[in-house]
Amino acid sequence: MEFYRGLDITTNKIPIDERKGVPHHLLGDVNPQNGEFMPLDFFLRVGSVISDNTSRRKIPIVVGGSNSFVHALLADRFDPQINVFDWSLPSSLISSELRYECCFLWVDVSFPLLSDYLMKRVDNARHGNDGS
Repeated sequence: MEFYRGLDITTNKIPIDERKGVPHHLLGDVNPQNGEFMPLDFFLRVGSVISDNTSRRKIPIVVGGSNSFVHALLADRFDPQINVFDWSLPSSLISSELRYECCFLWVDVSFPLLSDYLMKRVDNARHGNDGS
């Protein structure tokens, strides 16, 4: 969701002044009027940024993404025509080899806690507060 322009408060998009000079690629890069950002789009756009970063000997950190986006990015053989979450498909059609060497960190937060933070961000934005 952070790829889309707008929705900054809803997605808790980190403001430029809080990025401490660390490049954040593709935030707000997609115009929602151009349609839905699909796993193939994620594969192509993020893959390109990763290639650019690694060519400059930088370690890319990918933050977020739905399961379908993460699969699209990381599967060694990504086929946008195959729904990897269709349990009736033979496993031979789904790539289990990874395209990159990577480390996964998973953060699990309860929905009520996320909802509270969202409401605070919306209230702060409505009242012109930055939340600090």
